Amino acid sequence: MTAMFDSNRKRWLALIVLCLGDLMIVLDTTIVNVALPSIREDLAFTETSLVWVVNAYMLTYGGFLLLGLCLGDLMIVLDTTIVNVALPSIREDLAFTETSLVWVVNAYMLTYGGFLLLGGRLGDLYGQRRLFL
Repeated sequence: MTAMFDSNRKRWLALIVLCLGDLMIVLDTTIVNVALPSIREDLAFTETSLVWVVNAYMLTYGGFLLLGLCLGDLMIVLDTTIVNVALPSIREDLAFTETSLVWVVNAYMLTYGGFLLLGGRLGDLYGQRRLFL
């Protein structure tokens, strides 16, 4: 019984570390996106340049985090990059403001994080093998 308790404890600890890492990515992305209007005004960046500011930040941060955590974080960085590349088209087609664009990225990242937690919990309840098959 003690070995099983230690095994579950290690799994929960690993899950907590991964969730905190993902939370840091979401918070950092939010901070960068909130700063985009100021960056645009102060540095006279175009919308395309703003996209690359976010992408460069996420790739740098995600790269360091990737070394420390796992390859799954690479998917978060790539997905965020894809959403940020689409922001100028979203703005033109849907007539969004800069504030609305920030919420597009935040909603995407929060939804992704929610499904990540749900998938982890379902794996605990039904077993990882059965869940992925």
